[in-house]
Amino acid sequence: GTIVHTRIASDLTVTVNPDEVAQILTNLIVNAQQAMSDQREKKVTLAAGLENGSVHLDVEDGGSGIAPEHREQIFQPFFTTKTGGEGTGLGLYLSSELAARNGAGLSLLESKPSGSTFRLTFEQNS
Repeated sequence: GTIVHTRIASDLTVTVNPDEVAQILTNLIVNAQQAMSDQREKKVTLAAGLENGSVHLDVEDGGSGIAPEHREQIFQPFFTTKTGGEGTGLGLYLSSELAARNGAGLSLLESKPSGSTFRLTFEQNS
């Protein structure tokens, strides 16, 4: 199984399509689980907060990171590094498109050999 930790700040409000944001999070968590498939302890952290006037939601995994040469391509349709029919190369692309439809941006915040962090950033609603 996978352990999911949450760190969610209080008083954060955004207006979104909940089904579409749930799909984004599902895609990110599935990718995180696949990135950690060879590890005994699988951990995903969801953290939300406010930074520079925008609400952000981070999804952090303990996988092996994304190779520097792939980072510019990961949001392009049909790009995948997975083998054996495991991935279509559409998850991050569709997640990015869904984020934009909800007034948000999806980015790779950090990637290192000990894991990656994706950030979904929303403009704060007042």
